[in-house]
Amino acid sequence: MFQIARILRLSGSCLPRSPAWVRAPLLMAVTDVLASRPLILVVDDIESVRSILARALARAGYHVITASSATEALGLLDQLQVRPHLAVIDLYMPGTSGEELAAELARRHPRLPVLFVSAFGHEPDTVLPGLLFEKPLSLGMLCQTVTHMLILTAGLAPTLCDRLPSV
Repeated sequence: MFQIARILRLSGSCLPRSPAWVRAPLLMAVTDVLASRPLILVVDDIESVRSILARALARAGYHVITASSATEALGLLDQLQVRPHLAVIDLYMPGTSGEELAAELARRHPRLPVLFVSAFGHEPDTVLPGLLFEKPLSLGMLCQTVTHMLILTAGLAPTLCDRLPSV
């Protein structure tokens, strides 16, 4: 519960103001996401950025594995034989780009949510297969977004709709 309170403080509140019968399923979903300690893959070629992102996510209660390149990330996942719950990927890296890494991860792990980070933005007419955060970024907002993405991919929406009283 302490971790939930910390995430709620970081984000200012990730739960909307709403009646208790709506908030309860949301709080249960946040609790489930944090209790399961999801695995987050962080890939960034700049060590200091990678370290800051990994520390923030670990403090928010997530297991984190890091890699400095797409090749290292794919090799690490193969070696550990794990499937991440979410990937945070630098969009522009030497060698294989973040977008190419995301495509390979999607091939290996369909429906894996991806959050891109970039100091350079992206081409306006390019559609990315995930959300984009521009550096410098708010670590609180990053943790809140990761939590929201995990809740959505865990299937909260149908669960919430099932629990709503019929009118």
